[in-house]
Amino acid sequence: MGAKAIITFLAVVFLMAGCMTEPEQSEIGSVTDQQFTYHDVKSRIKQLEPGMNKSQVKTILGTPAKHDKNIWRYMTISPALLIPAQTLVVEFKDGVYIGHRFESVVRGEPVK
Repeated sequence: MGAKAIITFLAVVFLMAGCMTEPEQSEIGSVTDQQFTYHDVKSRIKQLEPGMNKSQVKTILGTPAKHDKNIWRYMTISPALLIPAQTLVVEFKDGVYIGHRFESVVRGEPVK
């Protein structure tokens, strides 16, 4: 491999490294903690019914990527950089499932 090829290769590696980000950490958990792929979670959401407890929801959707007391988030594994990605937000009240919504995210943050 010539010097020009090595320099080009290193330039590409450094440029790509600048575009990579680490998955966002929440108060509890991370994207790598999510049990199922986002595609699988999205296909299972139809099985949820209002009134289910957290254990029942977890049995269907698996461990979320991020969660706190009343909000669980299921995310795509690679964070969106400039193109919005979808996140599934599952909501609870008093430990009971009350509904869900989809949010667009860029760099791990909701698009407002």
